[in-house]
Amino acid sequence: MKLNFFSVIIVIININLFMNCATLNSVDFPSTNDLRSADYSEKPEKYEEEIKNHLELILADAPSAIYKNWVGPKKNWYKETALSSPIYGWSVCVLINSKNTVGGYNGFKTYGFLFRKQRIIISTIKQGNTHFNDLLCEPYETEFHTPKE
Repeated sequence: MKLNFFSVIIVIININLFMNCATLNSVDFPSTNDLRSADYSEKPEKYEEEIKNHLELILADAPSAIYKNWVGPKKNWYKETALSSPIYGWSVCVLINSKNTVGGYNGFKTYGFLFRKQRIIISTIKQGNTHFNDLLCEPYETEFHTPKE
């Protein structure tokens, strides 16, 4: 099969796009010095109340929500892409089970929240960001989940 000039150009462009996407999706961890000197702001005091107020606007039946296995607040950071600057704050992860619009419970799911200056700045339940949830809550899986009964 003979490749013409345009086919070669398309292949080169596709390879370049693939390489750029791989770079943008990989997140570099801050250095130990950066983590030590970072401004995390003050530790949130009323994080449970803040999370429940936040969910009032999001969940279909917020009063029915069941919360368990709170983890945090712990110093943490989040970085969307390799090119973005890290956001430092305090992470809280919790298992939440809430009713859907039909009235049945959905089952417990892990949700993460990043606090800065006593306020939620990133919420996985609002943004549906599983990448953020993995970065924020995965390191605490052993403390977070209860053994199966």
